[in-house]
Amino acid sequence: MKLPERIREVVESMDTTRGLYYNVNNPTAEFLHFLVKLLRPKRIVEVGTANGYSSIIMGSAARDFGGSVITIERNGRLVERATENIAKAGLQDTVTVYPGSAYKILERLTGEFDLVFFDATKQEYLGYFERVRDKISSNGLILADNVISHEEELEEFVRKISDDRRISVSILPIGNGLLAGMFNQQKEPIEKRHISALGELVSSVAPRIFQGTASDVQSGKIFLHNLYEKAEGKSQEKQFNEMDGYEEALFEESLKR
Repeated sequence: MKLPERIREVVESMDTTRGLYYNVNNPTAEFLHFLVKLLRPKRIVEVGTANGYSSIIMGSAARDFGGSVITIERNGRLVERATENIAKAGLQDTVTVYPGSAYKILERLTGEFDLVFFDATKQEYLGYFERVRDKISSNGLILADNVISHEEELEEFVRKISDDRRISVSILPIGNGLLAGMFNQQKEPIEKRHISALGELVSSVAPRIFQGTASDVQSGKIFLHNLYEKAEGKSQEKQFNEMDGYEEALFEESLKR
């Protein structure tokens, strides 16, 4: 993950207190950064700012194409810390911290969200989902962290979002387990010139993030393949065994490294 020097210095300083603030781990951070680079979501909403670590990671990618990040945190002390870190990174014009109850703020926010990331109180994930599901754009993506590490607590949330026919859900073996829900409706395909970013993702990130059983690895492959489908403007979802030779070679090469 290549970051501008100013942002990199802030992120590295925050790495020393990662456990204290329950920040996402390195594979998850890298995956978030590449997804934002690839999908170019104009409006990102994060629930659970903490000290601003993942907000800065996503904001650093979003700034390149004029995207913005709204991040929600109810702890006043953390709001101050995050605001300070975001300013140090020079991202105050890209990332905005909203203090207060996520439920209330999500209800009040208007317009569509292109990417939503949950990393807050696990028992409230379902409530977050219920408040954003009708505000997700047609090419939108919902991400939720800790669905493997907190599997029992998040069982109902995972079941509910998986039962929603508008959403294709994958559980990715990244970090503590990342749920990725892609909305099936589609307005515009991702611009062709951004497809190459997925090749970069596969070759440099996949070897470090998709680890575990054969089933885990295949889940990650299917998710990335579905991104290819979106990028090419195809609406029909294919199974992994229908991947063409080029895509298969990319995945196999990356996973051997």
